[in-house]
Amino acid sequence: KNPMLGNQSIIRTRITTPRRRKDLVERKRLIQFLEEMIEKRLVLVSAPAGYGKTSLLVDFVTQSTLPVCWYSIDRLDIDPLRFIAYFAAAIQTRFPAFGQRTAAAIVGDQGKFNGDFIATVVINDIYENISEHFIMVLDDYHLVNDSVEIQNFISKLLLDLDENCHFILASRTLLSLPAIPRL
Repeated sequence: KNPMLGNQSIIRTRITTPRRRKDLVERKRLIQFLEEMIEKRLVLVSAPAGYGKTSLLVDFVTQSTLPVCWYSIDRLDIDPLRFIAYFAAAIQTRFPAFGQRTAAAIVGDQGKFNGDFIATVVINDIYENISEHFIMVLDDYHLVNDSVEIQNFISKLLLDLDENCHFILASRTLLSLPAIPRL
């Protein structure tokens, strides 16, 4: 049975850290660099296709002492409600107390997307239900970077979330998030 968030059916493999391939070289220097940077609110990992962004992040998060929420983005996630449902499901997988208010906001938002309202609900849901520091990995973020609604949603989270949430965005392109200059 697929989990649901709102009325969105969620594919579990997209919100689970991928398995490490055995034939890959571990990049200790880059893993160490990520460890040094993770206290920041946002870490961007940007490189062309095939450079090993996902592999690096898999190695990093499997060695991290912090809990990790993973979301492998798909082209169809350009729809903001679908994106937010997957985003929330990734968090809920690691923190089951999170998500009831967020799911209600997604269901209540059908037809008239209000990203600012949903972002506020997500921020409060995280604040009330997750006290420990954690990592939120958004892999293949370039697939949704053209969505102004998603850019604004992520920017609001970056600016207003408590300090316990640390984002890693992996992308094939440089990102254009409104929050970046203010971070």
